Amino acid sequence: MIHIGSFEIKTELFVLLVSLLLMSVQLLLCFKVKRLWVRLIPFGLFAGVAAILILGAFFRVYNGLVLFAYATDSVFLALVCACGWAIWWIIDSLVAFIRRSTKKQVVTLFSVIASAVLIVVTSVILFNHTYPTHYPYKDREIIGSTPEEIEAKYGEFWALYRNEENVPTFAEYMICEDATDFLGNDESLWYHIYFKDGVAVSVRLQKGRPGG
Repeated sequence: MIHIGSFEIKTELFVLLVSLLLMSVQLLLCFKVKRLWVRLIPFGLFAGVAAILILGAFFRVYNGLVLFAYATDSVFLALVCACGWAIWWIIDSLVAFIRRSTKKQVVTLFSVIASAVLIVVTSVILFNHTYPTHYPYKDREIIGSTPEEIEAKYGEFWALYRNEENVPTFAEYMICEDATDFLGNDESLWYHIYFKDGVAVSVRLQKGRPGG
């Protein structure tokens, strides 16, 4: 979590919002500004900061790990700008192609694009259905199992909760031990397993300490 005064926002959401804002600015410059050096300002700014931080880390101006961490963030933002350039180039090229092409060529192009998108989406859906995470637990191997069966295969839970009738209702399984990044954000990973009538009915991946 990132704390801004009394306001809290998840790190992933904050990064996504910053990336969308930066890419929007880069796309606006690419579409509206003709001067190349103006369009290069966002990319050059973050790439330059990354280069300075990396040099500072090599020459031990400050804590090397901290500088490399900030340099990684700057490189990521520079890549976001590069993606903005790539999107602009694709759209610009596509518009130019459509203007000089026949109706048949345009239909063929969009058919190929639609087919490629369909293949990618289908592949992602199949992957998620078979391997919902990259960790040992798989939904299809957990759902329908009792707590005893799960622990026999994967080891003991971090915590197992039961109702008044002593029937399991919820369990927490630690994947990655407590760890924090350079900003102090919790990077531990957990599985939250929900039970009904003593058998698992759903599994959810949780980043951060339980309740975080």
